[in-house]
Amino acid sequence: KERARYATYRAEDDDNTPQRLEVVGDLKAAVDEEQFFLEYQPKLELATGRIVGMEALVRWNHPTRGIVRPDDFIPLAESTGLITPITWFVIGHALRQQRDWRARGHDVSMAVNLSVRHLTDMSLPDRIAVELARWEVPADRVVVEVTETSVMSDPKRAIGVIHHLRRVGVSVSVDDYGTGQTSLAYLRRLEI
Repeated sequence: KERARYATYRAEDDDNTPQRLEVVGDLKAAVDEEQFFLEYQPKLELATGRIVGMEALVRWNHPTRGIVRPDDFIPLAESTGLITPITWFVIGHALRQQRDWRARGHDVSMAVNLSVRHLTDMSLPDRIAVELARWEVPADRVVVEVTETSVMSDPKRAIGVIHHLRRVGVSVSVDDYGTGQTSLAYLRRLEI
């Protein structure tokens, strides 16, 4: 005979707190009103100290809270689906900036981060190709960075997307390697 079970409500265990729901609403408004901006982290060649690339990093300028750290909004954006418009904002603005730098004689690569949601989106490589053409940026000057855990969430689809990105001409790199359980031999299959 099964015994009756019960649980006591604890506000700290509830993901749908009023504060979280408010931030979700704010994040939706941030997408609609383009409250985001990019900062660029240089990538240096160690032997010469020369800047060879940049990584586009998204920031949120909240109208009342000021600058919101990515760690405080990216997981929420991923869980709500808002990561998609944020990612396309990043890609578009980063490629436009890269085009402008190239016009001034600064030929550096541009890295952008992709979430697990994008790494399983088979249309992603074609959409990136459209953006490359729009901003007149050569594909071989763009690097998409993925995390080890995003690759392993759906390896078969991720491999398909990565191979298609490589056919478009975009490079792929693994960010934060070593945080999961992926072997170097497996990464070799991904052409990273």
